[in-house]
Amino acid sequence: MRASTPDDAGHPWRAVVVLAFGAFAVGTGLFALSGVLPEAARDLDVSTAAVGQAVTVFAVVYAVGAPLLAALAGRFALKPVLLVALVLLVVGNLLTAAAPDLPLLLASRVVAALGAALYTPAALGAAAALVGPDRAGAALAVVQGGLNGALAVGVPIGLGISGLSTWRSALLVVAVLGVLAAVGVAVGTRSLPRARAVRPAAVLALARSGPALLVLLVTVLVVAAGISAYTYVSEILGATVHASGAALLLLLIVYGLGAFGGTLAAGPLVDRFAPRGVLLATIALQAVVLALVPVLRTPLVAIPLVLLWGATFTASTPPQQVRVIELAPDSPTVAVSLNSSSIYAGQGLGAVIGGLVLGSGLAASSLPFVSAGIAVVGLLVALVRPRARPDVAEVPAA
Repeated sequence: MRASTPDDAGHPWRAVVVLAFGAFAVGTGLFALSGVLPEAARDLDVSTAAVGQAVTVFAVVYAVGAPLLAALAGRFALKPVLLVALVLLVVGNLLTAAAPDLPLLLASRVVAALGAALYTPAALGAAAALVGPDRAGAALAVVQGGLNGALAVGVPIGLGISGLSTWRSALLVVAVLGVLAAVGVAVGTRSLPRARAVRPAAVLALARSGPALLVLLVTVLVVAAGISAYTYVSEILGATVHASGAALLLLLIVYGLGAFGGTLAAGPLVDRFAPRGVLLATIALQAVVLALVPVLRTPLVAIPLVLLWGATFTASTPPQQVRVIELAPDSPTVAVSLNSSSIYAGQGLGAVIGGLVLGSGLAASSLPFVSAGIAVVGLLVALVRPRARPDVAEVPAA
């Protein structure tokens, strides 16, 4: 990334906050739909599992599209790229709200996913460049905190609005958030740093390199550990503390608040200490917390542990983003996009593992033990140091 302009230099953190709000809009679109899947299924006269494929479609399109779109977006200034991404997000959620059947619903999620895949890496790369390498961890944490903040309120927003109106209204609210985010980017940032254009072949070369594969595998495993349990959090908390209704919703909010706080707390730690050390500590704590979840017996005990459950899941993201950027410091947007793709790959893997575990007949309370085991594997992989930095071929920005 090139250095920020004088206009940016005066208010870099204001721009970072604006970018974080856009990330919040992106995340809310995903989690709000997750919270209204049963109602959407009844409305479209299909199974909940069928509507759940909308989440899968979003994840697959994002995972494949993020690095390629980041490479292509490097040929343009970041501000218009971010605005185009938010327009796609708004249009995608409006189409979802209006979808009369399942095929059109799935098609609308493709549009929304393309917007998310274009926006998130660009926003993360811009945030890191705006504040410089010494504060990159904190800036990345703020933007990632926008995404994780959506985890805290996305599902409650979906449930609350659908309870007052319909599931479609929840997606309309997401579209409004996207419009507000676009206005914020348009007027709340002046000139953002511009990424260097990278050939798509170079992106693939980076993704296939040994050091990058090692770092990205950690992301996949850590996310899979968290998602394998969180996907079935209702069943787990129902089996352990018999939570349902308002009590379950409260615990989900607590989890989301923990996820939001975990990211923000990890950012300054990454700037102060070695990213690898912060990463190892957060993964180890994640494994311990997951192993303790099955022993929950009362909601009072569940609240602080669920808070830690969310925090340890997301705290590994800032150090991982910094580690990936260190592999390709001249192309941070592309590097972060690969990590974002790995996050979605981990989500898909975790959901599959969780489903297989429960499908095998094991009790839901046993699932966190499996998740803890996955986290331990991630910790072992993270202990291996990448031996070299891969080269990323660049071309002049258009």
